Amino acid sequence: MSIGTAAAPRVADDGLLAAVEVDVRGRWEALALYELLAPFQSFLVQHTTDQWVVHARAPGCNGEPLAEALQAIDEWCAERRLDISVRVDSLPADTSK
Repeated sequence: MSIGTAAAPRVADDGLLAAVEVDVRGRWEALALYELLAPFQSFLVQHTTDQWVVHARAPGCNGEPLAEALQAIDEWCAERRLDISVRVDSLPADTSK
């Protein structure tokens, strides 16, 4: 699955934050993605026993761009062969690429 990092909304140069939300099944998968996105001030929300949302913000703590977060998510999904829902500022990320 590719989340189309090139077509994703961009963070404005004036420092505005972009909110990233990733729907994940399973606690261990959610924790793994949470740790990967730690530079992006990530946190977890559990909706059901098996349904989690990993939230992150871009730019990251050290100015990491949104594209870097989306690329990390894309690579993480590819390694695990997962098809997940990713949203940026509540809009679905482009998964057609």
